[in-house]
Amino acid sequence: MSLAIEGQLATAIKEISAMRTQLAEAEAKNHPIKATLQKSVIASKEQATTLRNKLKSLKQNIIESCKKAISVCKDKGVSVLNDVVEFFGIKPALESLQNSLNEGIDKNNKTIAKIEKISQEYHSTGMHLKNIGRAFVGKESIQEAKPVGKLAKAFTSPYRAEKKCFESIKNYVSSAINTIDKLEKAALVSQNKNMQATNRKQHYSHNID
Repeated sequence: MSLAIEGQLATAIKEISAMRTQLAEAEAKNHPIKATLQKSVIASKEQATTLRNKLKSLKQNIIESCKKAISVCKDKGVSVLNDVVEFFGIKPALESLQNSLNEGIDKNNKTIAKIEKISQEYHSTGMHLKNIGRAFVGKESIQEAKPVGKLAKAFTSPYRAEKKCFESIKNYVSSAINTIDKLEKAALVSQNKNMQATNRKQHYSHNID
């Protein structure tokens, strides 16, 4: 799981370079989208740093937890796994990573929507200016603005790619959380069985006495 997540995160980080390229292009053309891109590039860098740090911490927790689980289970069985998992904070760490991914996906969605909106307004303004020119030469006005243009699609491309990476990582994380949930349930069942067995032994010993 960790290698797959690292691979997806590395791909997401590469998209930041593409975002910088798009920003440079917008700045060169003085496109009104440049302010949005400037903010989104900074946000993406911060998001990538946060995810990288959380993944690093999670990996260390998993390694230590596995070592502890193997050692303890040899003596006490599956019933102690729940305590081991909780002690090393694997599930909270996964949930924290999942929350950060959700935030990243949400930010990408908002950035994409904002880019498309600004682009649509930019095209609409251009249409009105063209209509003024067309009116001067006696041509009919253009009634509808063009759909999102090629430039807007290019601007949104790295954000869509980053979002896809985050969604892929989230799938891995969600699967890991589900696995831990099953493990916790299995541990609880084992604990209940052990408790019932202990109670039966105590009851049997009491009757003998």
